[in-house]
Amino acid sequence: MKKAKWMLCLFVASIFLCSNVAHATNALLEKLVEKGYITEEEARDIERSEREEKEKEKKDLVSLLKPFKGVEYVKVGALGYVDFSAGEQWRGTRGNPENFHRNRWKITRGYLNIKVKNTPWLGFRITPDVHLDDFGDVKLRIKYYYAQFNLPWKNSLFSKTWVEIGQGHFPLLDYQEHINPYRCQGTMFQERFHNFNSADRGIGIIGLLGGEVREDYQKSVEFGDKYPGKYGSYHIGFYNGCGYHAKEQNNNKP
Repeated sequence: MKKAKWMLCLFVASIFLCSNVAHATNALLEKLVEKGYITEEEARDIERSEREEKEKEKKDLVSLLKPFKGVEYVKVGALGYVDFSAGEQWRGTRGNPENFHRNRWKITRGYLNIKVKNTPWLGFRITPDVHLDDFGDVKLRIKYYYAQFNLPWKNSLFSKTWVEIGQGHFPLLDYQEHINPYRCQGTMFQERFHNFNSADRGIGIIGLLGGEVREDYQKSVEFGDKYPGKYGSYHIGFYNGCGYHAKEQNNNKP
């Protein structure tokens, strides 16, 4: 519906612009005929060629607005956190020479989401992420890079189940991040203490239990549309364990 409205507005704007240009062109042709620079037949030929060119431009515009062949939709979004912090961080007691003052701007999150849905059962996601390292340099890394397979399970217990293969969501942390309205203040507890982070390389099965709660309830509760299982949700996976921004340390796996 939004796409239809957007296309309608675009066409209305193009028609309005073309009508103004056409009016100016007709007035110019009339003057040229009146002055004897061109004949009426030549003026009609010019008008006809202009109409044909405009029709061709409209057809080209419509073809550009159509989805790519074999792709239902492409979604592009962005998320970024920029903060300013000022204060003194103590090391033991006030007045300690090891204490330091903080007064700086910092980019804590900045990524671009690109989601492609090829069919009702297959989609892809890639999310580049920027990170500020310990030396203040901004580095680019990949947070999500996976294929998503939507399983056709339609029963009372397991519903809306999908499989992520690649560098996808890690269990629990993505749910916590979605219901936390203060993520801009820092990472979640488990990630802050380096237990695990929100993405890892492997395979995961994710779904809802008992179907979804009512749509009106999802809208009435903050973040109610995130994992809206009637009896909860589940996430079972097999991952490296080091996360998306750490090196694999276990070299003795069976």
